[in-house]
Amino acid sequence: MTVFHPACLRVDSGADGLSAPSAGWWVDAGFNPLLWSRAFYPVCWVYNRVPGYEFVELTGTPVFLQAGAADQYDDPDSCQKLVDSLSAADRPHLSLTVYPEATHGWDRLEPAIQVTDPYSHTGKGGLVDIAPSPETARTSRRAVVDFFKKAFAPAP
Repeated sequence: MTVFHPACLRVDSGADGLSAPSAGWWVDAGFNPLLWSRAFYPVCWVYNRVPGYEFVELTGTPVFLQAGAADQYDDPDSCQKLVDSLSAADRPHLSLTVYPEATHGWDRLEPAIQVTDPYSHTGKGGLVDIAPSPETARTSRRAVVDFFKKAFAPAP
């Protein structure tokens, strides 16, 4: 049986404490597939490149990635490259939205901060700007609601 790899469920946050993939519940105590998965500002460059961060053999449940083009953990196209690297069977189950001016942590309510993290800048490390963007936060939250509506829509 194929299971959703645990790397997709981790909170691999680095110094910022923000990268928070979340996932739907297990159907029972067995390893039945998840109903959905959503990740705000995942650190995409790490998946399928760093041991322990495999993103393969997806279950066919919907996965929604939301990333910021100004996120200093990734290059602007890192998440698209991750999606493109998946098998033809897995790719259709992923949705990706990249917000053009969004940094890591765009939906935080606290003031902007700067942190140092060795995972930033595609693993080169360095300073990361984490800045709220109220407009991007509203847009991304609406997108999550739309994603849930589609993921939980009754079968025809």
